[in-house]
Amino acid sequence: WNQPPAQRHLAMVFQDFALWPHMTVQENVAFALEKHLTKPELTTQVNWALEQVSLIDFRHRYPRELSGGQQQRVALARALATQPDLILFDEALSALDPELRTRLQLEIRALIHDQHLTAIFVTHDRPEALQVADHLVLLQGGNVVQTGTPAQLYQQPKSQFVANFMGTLNQINAHQAIRPEYVAVSQTGTQQPTYQGLVQRSTFMGDHFDTYVQVGAYDWHVKTQLPYTTAPITLSIDPHQILTF
Repeated sequence: WNQPPAQRHLAMVFQDFALWPHMTVQENVAFALEKHLTKPELTTQVNWALEQVSLIDFRHRYPRELSGGQQQRVALARALATQPDLILFDEALSALDPELRTRLQLEIRALIHDQHLTAIFVTHDRPEALQVADHLVLLQGGNVVQTGTPAQLYQQPKSQFVANFMGTLNQINAHQAIRPEYVAVSQTGTQQPTYQGLVQRSTFMGDHFDTYVQVGAYDWHVKTQLPYTTAPITLSIDPHQILTF
C-alpha cells in the first residue's frame, strides 16, 4: 500500500494529456524509462510503444504540433512503454470531439485486448462505457450499485437508477418499464399486450425515427421507420422484455 509511485507498476492516462511541452514525443514516452534501460533498449521500447499507437513517424515532434487525438495517443504510448500491471484511464477521452472519441475508444479496447492488459476506465459517458468495457462497475453517490457485463447491466438492471443510466426506458408503471426496441406499432391480430397512446412528434435519427408517444402519464420512445403525426396510436410490447424493479 505504501510503495513509492515508481514501484507500483501502474500507469495513468489523464484527461488533459499531461505531456511535457518542452519534450518531443519520443522524449515524453521515454521519460519514465530512462533510468532503467540502456540507450539501445530505451530506443527499442519507445519505438515499440509508438508503433502500437501509429505515431512512430511523429516521434520528433512536440506536443504543440499534434492534434488532441495524437496527443492522447502519445499519453497512451507513454503508459504502454512501462509495461504496467494496470493502466488507469481518468476520463481520458472526454476532451476530444465525438468522432475522434469514438475512434479512440475502439483503438484502446483493441490495444488492451491485443496486449493482454488490465485497465480501469473511468467515464461518465454511457456509450463509452458500453464500447470499452468488458466489466462495468456502476457508482451512485460513491457507492457501487451494480456490477457485471455491459449486457447484464442493460438487460438485467437491479434498480431504476441502473436501468435509466444504461439506456432509454418506457415506463409502464412505477415498478415496470420496457426498452424502446421492444415496442412496436401494433399490428392487427397481435397476441402481445397493447397500450393506447397519443403521438406527440417524430424525430429523424438517421436509421429510424424516434417517435414520442404519450402513454397514460408517461412519455414513450418508439423506433419507427416512418414519421407519425399527432394522432391516437396502439402500441404492442414484448412481455418477456419487461423490466421489473
